[in-house]
Amino acid sequence: MAGVFAVEHTQAAHARSLRTYFDFLWFARDRRDWRDASMDDRAAFERWRRRDERGPRLEDTSWDREVSTVNQFYLWAIEQNLVRASPIRQRAASVWSPWRGGAGGTMVRQVPAETSHMGPRREVKWLPPKSSQLWRNVGLCGFDSKEMPRRGFRGGGGRRGTRRTRIRWSVRGCGCARTRR
Repeated sequence: MAGVFAVEHTQAAHARSLRTYFDFLWFARDRRDWRDASMDDRAAFERWRRRDERGPRLEDTSWDREVSTVNQFYLWAIEQNLVRASPIRQRAASVWSPWRGGAGGTMVRQVPAETSHMGPRREVKWLPPKSSQLWRNVGLCGFDSKEMPRRGFRGGGGRRGTRRTRIRWSVRGCGCARTRR
């Protein structure tokens, strides 16, 4: 049931974001239709949502979600031939893809240039599989960097703590190097 709630919550958030944007165009931009929105309208919307003292002054992550929602809406509208172009400025971004070049690689795609480029999502650090496994063994299972048991390790929750980290490895026990059978 939690998954159903999450989907409904996400859909409601998207609907609120779109309604807020459409209302802004209608009430603050002389009854402008979303099909006629310009980059100037988007810039005014950003000023009102993020910097105007009378506006809501959104946090970075909320603004990023709104930009993403409206951007996806315009991408859909372009595919449906409802508009010719999006009023959201785009920029080229290199993104990693597991489907590029055998073991994965980078590809360039267009992303909204209006995002904050701040916030917790920008602070995510990814580890390659071997490093991730070492992190799990050292941090959660109590081994040293040579995967030998560390004296005085006080974690104790090796099996329980590593169960959630086994995304790619299906091994017996907690997944730690010394407990594999």
